[in-house]
Amino acid sequence: MVLKLYRIASKVVTLNSILRNAERRVLLNTFHKARSNSTAAWPPPKLLKRFSLFQMDNNLPVHLKGGFSDKMLYNSTVVLIGIGLIDGFYTLLTMAKKKA
Repeated sequence: MVLKLYRIASKVVTLNSILRNAERRVLLNTFHKARSNSTAAWPPPKLLKRFSLFQMDNNLPVHLKGGFSDKMLYNSTVVLIGIGLIDGFYTLLTMAKKKA
């Protein structure tokens, strides 16, 4: 019984890996066909500049290397998370009070 289950499980694992490999091949073929049909240079020069910006070693975390807009996005996210936490705790406290 255990040996049968093991054989079935191994066949399922093998089938899943075959399907993943097939999906990967289809996606790669689609990507290569799309690239071979395009006339534009890949990657674009502007994108290469952005790549080099993120590869520089300037002791900044990746989420802040984009400049002012990244800092604003990060800080607004932190503020919104803080507001959500405060509101959540306030809601819990008001629900925990006994009603007279």
